Amino acid sequence: MALSPRLEVKQTQQLRMTPQLRQAIHLLQLTNVELTAFLRAESERNPLLELDDGGTAAAAPPSDTTMTTDSHLSATNPGNASEEFDTGRQNLYDEAPADRAERMGTDFARGSQEDPGELQLSKPPTLRDHLIEQITIAPGAKPEAKTMALALVDELNADGYLAAPLFEIADRYGVMSGELDDGLALLQACDPVGIGARDLSDCLRLQLQEADQLTEAMAALLENLHMIAAGRIKELAKLCGAQSDALSDLLAQVRLLNPRPGRAFSADPVEQAVPDVFIRPNDTGGWTVDLNTETMPRVLLNNTYTRDLSAQGEEVETFISECRANATFLMKAIDQRARTILDAASAIARHQDGFFREGLHALKPLTMATIATEIGVHESTISRVVNNKFLHCDRGTFELKFFFIQALRDTSGEANLASRAVQDRIKRLIDKEEPAKPLSDDKILALLKADGVDIARRTIAKYREGMGIPSSVQRRREKAGQHQG
Repeated sequence: MALSPRLEVKQTQQLRMTPQLRQAIHLLQLTNVELTAFLRAESERNPLLELDDGGTAAAAPPSDTTMTTDSHLSATNPGNASEEFDTGRQNLYDEAPADRAERMGTDFARGSQEDPGELQLSKPPTLRDHLIEQITIAPGAKPEAKTMALALVDELNADGYLAAPLFEIADRYGVMSGELDDGLALLQACDPVGIGARDLSDCLRLQLQEADQLTEAMAALLENLHMIAAGRIKELAKLCGAQSDALSDLLAQVRLLNPRPGRAFSADPVEQAVPDVFIRPNDTGGWTVDLNTETMPRVLLNNTYTRDLSAQGEEVETFISECRANATFLMKAIDQRARTILDAASAIARHQDGFFREGLHALKPLTMATIATEIGVHESTISRVVNNKFLHCDRGTFELKFFFIQALRDTSGEANLASRAVQDRIKRLIDKEEPAKPLSDDKILALLKADGVDIARRTIAKYREGMGIPSSVQRRREKAGQHQG
């Protein structure tokens, strides 16, 4: 067979991320408040869209307005994403924090490229916006590191700390703990300095390191900050190898640092978490899962306006046709978002039935991949759905992300214990301990193993520190000081 160049025509099919699909992905990760703001801006650009806020839009004749979010949701099958978007559900949202760093940086932070700037001009940038922008354009950073750093941004609390243990975060995103290291380093290199710290000591260390002021004496001081609260100044000075005057200088230097770097971006008033989903017991012994329709925006399509303008000429008719197509797809995307949230919350309710009935100690291990497989979507879709979405039940209001928990093995070797349930057991044991004989980590280890929990001592220490519980030695000293007082 002779080898020679030739022209060949070939027909293939492949899925591409169209602007509409990107918009659907963007909508999925928005909260109801953010979605309302987005739709309000869209309605200003598209004359066929009306946002029903109980005013003029609500007064429109029923025959001339179609496809409200809640009515369409109740009239369709929650499982038919392929009919809505002309593609399989597994392909609908196939890129997310764990898939593509560059796309995540663009879509996750800024949404669709067609989005106008007026939404960003109405309020100062949030900490999340500020960090994502830096990570996205970080020179020399590997895409994998950017992906992990962007994922860690959503794990920060209001102070800018990573409160959750890294191994739990890694488990939620389906990666090894070590894979987060580069992402954590990239996050901690961002402004403001100290962001992404594990605790107060780590936050101060990052700031001193950046200022090239992290001496051995200062490092010893940061490792023993609890001695300051306990009034053990002389002992602290000895550990730092400093005289009293020198220690005072070190303390004065520490007081100049920012213990809460994330608070610099808290200019907006603190808003109470509004539930997206309600779970309540039903008459059959199960759970009823409902969307919070009070906060879900309702979008209307003005057919009267369409008919009035369609007769104004070919150019106007083309414009109206494009507006109608965009409005129709947007409303389908909103309905798909609502159904996906409902599906995910219903699956969580089934898996975490014990928690809703008994409390924290009955939590079970659960991964995003499990829920994704069960409801027929990509794992990245679940990652978006659970972010900043809240569930309300008789036990309170919880972020959906709360219910995804790392698995621990019991003494039989089965991985059927939830890490958060084990943390609750540790806290209960410490709460019941005798003040004069606080439980050491080794004693807690023995008690847990006797109760069927196979866990390492270092894991107990990690959980205890994550809950802000000091060591047994420090607890004994604190309780002794309270008794003497």
